[in-house]
Amino acid sequence: MTPHKFSLSSLLAAILIQFCTLVAFADTEKIASDLSKQISTGSNRPVRIVVRVTPETASGEIEQISQMYPLRNFQLVSSLPGFRAIIAPTDILLLSQDPHIKSITFNRIAKDLWKIIDSGVTGMQCVIVQAQPEGFRSKDVEEFHHYFGLQPLIPMKLVNGASAEIPVEHIVAFSQHPAIQHVSPDRTVSSTMDITGTATYADYAQRFFGLTGANIGVAVIDSGIADHPDLMASPATVGRRGDRLPGRSRVVYRQDFVNDHAGLDAYGHGTHVAGIIAGNGASSNRPHATRTFMGMAPVANLVDLRVLDSRGQSPVSRVISAIERAIALKHIYNIRVINLSIGHPVMESYETDPLCRAVMHAWRLGIVVVVAAGNQGRQNAFGLNGYGTIQSPGNDPSVITVGALKTISTLTRVDDVITSFSSKGPTMVDQVVKPDLVAPGNFIASLRVPGSYLDRTYPLNQVAPATYLSGASPASVTSYFVLSGTSMATPVVSGAVALLLERYPGLSPDQVKCQLMASASKGFPSPTQTSVLGITYTNYYDVFTYGAGYLDIRNALNTRSQSHTCRSPQLVQASDGIYLAGPNEYGANSQDSENGDMMIKVFDPITGPTSVVWGNSVVWGNSVVWGNSVVWGNSVIWGDSVVWGDSVVWGNSVVWGNSVVWGNNVLTGGEQ
Repeated sequence: MTPHKFSLSSLLAAILIQFCTLVAFADTEKIASDLSKQISTGSNRPVRIVVRVTPETASGEIEQISQMYPLRNFQLVSSLPGFRAIIAPTDILLLSQDPHIKSITFNRIAKDLWKIIDSGVTGMQCVIVQAQPEGFRSKDVEEFHHYFGLQPLIPMKLVNGASAEIPVEHIVAFSQHPAIQHVSPDRTVSSTMDITGTATYADYAQRFFGLTGANIGVAVIDSGIADHPDLMASPATVGRRGDRLPGRSRVVYRQDFVNDHAGLDAYGHGTHVAGIIAGNGASSNRPHATRTFMGMAPVANLVDLRVLDSRGQSPVSRVISAIERAIALKHIYNIRVINLSIGHPVMESYETDPLCRAVMHAWRLGIVVVVAAGNQGRQNAFGLNGYGTIQSPGNDPSVITVGALKTISTLTRVDDVITSFSSKGPTMVDQVVKPDLVAPGNFIASLRVPGSYLDRTYPLNQVAPATYLSGASPASVTSYFVLSGTSMATPVVSGAVALLLERYPGLSPDQVKCQLMASASKGFPSPTQTSVLGITYTNYYDVFTYGAGYLDIRNALNTRSQSHTCRSPQLVQASDGIYLAGPNEYGANSQDSENGDMMIKVFDPITGPTSVVWGNSVVWGNSVVWGNSVVWGNSVIWGDSVVWGDSVVWGNSVVWGNSVVWGNNVLTGGEQ
């Protein structure tokens, strides 16, 4: 008897017949049009859905539905009535045949907003609403106000949507309006040098190339920038190309988005950041000076966009408005860099996160966006040892995400080590490989704002004048203040970007990122240990901690990267292991995916992390380390409890509060 032979074409035909049979029996009128499109692509990537049942369906019958169909993370939504869950697209067709089902839509609500809804609280909730591609029509806006009680609707062009307030009890129904693509809470964001400049070779840029950041505008979106002598154009630098008249402030534009009449910088964080970027050391460059605290690009111009209040917090919508303003001012003040030493926990994919979408838009319009990685590296929820703690918008693949090193208070960089508080990748939800770079961020001396919140609360962080001025009286008033965190490492890189763009003004944001990553020092040391408050932390120097390496301005100015796209790659889980997916221009010998990206196997479930052969232009270099086995376990970045479940890592939506992330031992106390 001749065995029957199956051809590939016959197998595909059989699958197609089965799919078409499902479609034929499915009640497609119950399925939202955008969800139907997703199903028609043939993708079987699980999706988050919200299902409305018929009014006569009892709660017990809803529970039965959860057992009859392949649903994950099933949860009742009493306000519909109905439920939400995760399901494969093809299984939606089966679900639609159930007589109890009235409608099936994408789950368009961010998971931390669900947490608010499920809590049963009442009252108004601030949200950011993203529209379908065609935007909101006037009819849609009328319906939002009439049926759901939205007030007011403030347009936000960067995210193709608006910010608004809505009664909590109406959010679920509102999210099912056909004009809505996604609804997020208006989350809270908060804030995350002589030795710094020498360790990163900023002094080399000035001595050998005469680079000072002249004519480069850097937008600082933070707590504001106070008037300070170190931010004025000084007689010592006025002759340099692009500097302003002596005594004229290099803060060329200010806008206050807080409007609380609390002063230029009531918190004291933004001025410190500005000094790291562009302080010229005027207050310490005096007769008998023993040290001069100079920023990375001491002639650069600053654009002050104040969003953080006197306690260092801001809603995301305010930050997005500031990013929109920076884009509008780009050509007026030659804004080439945005510094964001602020962030919030990752609660959703970067593709839907409003803040990520805003920074991505700025990047595409030619502005380099530099972002703090976060200070959650000591977090050990889920047993992650700080992995998976990168903050938003640092999880966006486009931007430059910066981790923090400690310089051990020496001028050489050979003894510098990673800080235990610096957040580590890969990112939650999307598994993007981050951070991109590391830079000094521990015990960084920069500009003080007398009477600010940080100055009043942590007076011991004031730099004694006797430490930088010989013979200074103990009663002398200091101009400098010490802070620690990735908030401080971020402006180090922003200043480096200003220097690089002064030398090579035609570079695109992607070229800047590739050049800084490719030229970073690849000297990965052995693991180190740090003890904080009696707890010992082991610091591994893998790609999720150290990124592409230690910022090296000297190398960046003397080399040119051949890459033209530098989107940070993502980890992709497959049946035979974990792969790295990203632009082919990373230069690796790779297996191409369907969309032309590289696909490199970096972890095998049997043998562990794999060795990778890289091309000459790869930004990480041949010595890249793929990390301790803690990163690769099933419970780390792949489990539903991590990616989709309620966040036990972050707790409430209040972001980077002093008791959560910064603490006395990070922002104001640093790490010994």
